[in-house]
This record gives sequence, C-alpha cells and structure tokens, in this order.
Amino acid sequence: MPHLDITAYLTQYSWTLIILLALYSIMSLFILPKIQNNLRIRSILQEEGAAPSKGLGVNRAYAILQDILRR
Repeated sequence: MPHLDITAYLTQYSWTLIILLALYSIMSLFILPKIQNNLRIRSILQEEGAAPSKGLGVNRAYAILQDILRR
C-alpha cells in the first residue's frame, strides 16, 4: 500500500504542505479580500436602506467600491 510506505512518507508530506500552502495563499490573497469587500458594501448599503432588488444602490455600491480600492 503506497500510503503506508515509509520511504514515500516524506515526499507525500512535503507535497501536502506545498499544496496546502498554495491553497492558503490563494485564499488569503485573492478570494477572501473580495468576499470582505462584498460584505462591507452590503453592510453599508443595508445601513443606508438601499434595496438591492430594486437596483437603487448600484451607483452607491460602485462609489463605495471605488473608495475601498483607493485605500
């Protein structure tokens, strides 16, 4: 059984660490900031009372996004 082979353990362990580090980097650098910005825009729009289903807050959301990206 290859998963119980002592000689291949170090290789499997190192590849696992490399892949997990790559996934963590992708998540923390690209995906999580986008989710955070969306949640921030949503909370600001909810505080202002804009209804997203009516499309009233689209221009305001764009302005908020531009302000976040300038920071």
